[in-house]
Amino acid sequence: MRRAGFTLAETVVALALFAAAAAVFCQTALHARMGLSITGTRLDHQAYVDAIRHELLQILDRAELEAGGEVRTQAHLRKGEFENAGSGEPSIARWRAEVLPTAVLDVHAVTVTIEMQLEDTTGETIITYYVYRPDWYDAGERETLLQAKREAWERDVQGRASL
Repeated sequence: MRRAGFTLAETVVALALFAAAAAVFCQTALHARMGLSITGTRLDHQAYVDAIRHELLQILDRAELEAGGEVRTQAHLRKGEFENAGSGEPSIARWRAEVLPTAVLDVHAVTVTIEMQLEDTTGETIITYYVYRPDWYDAGERETLLQAKREAWERDVQGRASL
């Protein structure tokens, strides 16, 4: 005659599996909460950086970019409220840029330094972007670089052919 129910061994195994799953879920929830709190504190700063990056990458004149400038931002970005663009007190973020050539023809490294004040703290962010701007060279500089690239290419091709 068989009784209805679980044996002691089955119950212990089930409780052990439940405890292991609960521990994994609690740890995952804790990590997710910590990640969200870090994201929340960096969201305001990142919103400013994104807005400034958008402005800077639209500047096509190298001299204007290297001159630096200021960008007026709104306090509503701090709260993540992107709808009411006219509300909130304005804040000023100052930026400066340094343009350097790279090994790739027509690609320049633009190192941007952004100084901004958020509430009671002042922060500085340095970011490097790579942009394709063939017209940022001086008059004969691009042609000289292009000729040097052609010569390097021909030497490389000849070196491979001799192998």
